[in-house]
This record gives sequence, structure tokens and C-alpha cells, in this order.
Amino acid sequence: MVLVSILLGLLAVRMGRARRQAAAVATIRKHGGHVTYDYAFPDDNPRYSPLQWQAKSNVPNRLLHPLGKDFFHDVVGVTARLHEGMTADEVQDVSRAIETLKEKELGWVTVSE
Repeated sequence: MVLVSILLGLLAVRMGRARRQAAAVATIRKHGGHVTYDYAFPDDNPRYSPLQWQAKSNVPNRLLHPLGKDFFHDVVGVTARLHEGMTADEVQDVSRAIETLKEKELGWVTVSE
């Protein structure tokens, strides 16, 4: 019973992290930004390996769809564009989203105006 409780607790922590990441990704994309996930790098090193734009997750679809990409993969890079048409609240939302993702030591963050 203790083991099951521990496993469920770990699953809950992972789900919470995945929800935060998914919300941050959605905010960045909503405002025209782009995120790159860890599976886009063949040797798991975003700083020194070539990016493969057409890469797909190696997680089976039967797991990927119900739990979501953010459950299994980390965001390793963010490109965001802050522009004149954005309100102060939208700029703040994008900034908060980037800060949420920075907790994971991103390979790069590019913000342009």
C-alpha cells in the first residue's frame, strides 16, 4: 500500500509539471512564439547537436495522446516575439511562460521585438 501511494504521488508531481509546461507552451504559441522539445536532438544535447526539425517523439501514440507531449518531453528552447500589437498583459503572460520554462535550464531563449 505504501509503494502504491509513493508511485501515485510521483505521478501527481509529474502531471503537475506537465500541466505547467503545457500551459506555458500554449501561451508562447498563442502569441506567435515557437518551442523546441528534447526529441528534436538525436543525442539529447541541445547545445551541441544539430536540430532535426522533422523529428517525432519516440513515445508510442497510445501513451502520447492521453498523457500529452509535455508529460514525456521537456522544452529545450524557446523563440518568442514581442511586438507592438501586444498589450502589456500579453507581454507579461509571455514573460511568465518563459520564466516557467526556464526552471528546466533551457538550451536557449530568444526574445525579439
